Amino acid sequence: MLSPYMSRLSAGLSPENEWSSALSASELRIAAMIKRGLNSEEIADHLSISPHTVRTHRRNIRKEFQILNTHANLSIHLRGKQL
Repeated sequence: MLSPYMSRLSAGLSPENEWSSALSASELRIAAMIKRGLNSEEIADHLSISPHTVRTHRRNIRKEFQILNTHANLSIHLRGKQL
């Protein structure tokens, strides 16, 4: 039951893209969920991880995309990227 859902969430990921090599598999999964509008708590629930872990991944994604403004909306930024 979870597999089809995860497949839909990762449908926008492109393994040939430069970002897919820069981000870990977990970061890619979380980036795809952020891109689709899920918040940290929803992502944590879906992946059965702590919200703190999601926040850590979000921070790492921001570093990789060089988003220095912590008030910048990560979801909007990711929508402009091909993951």
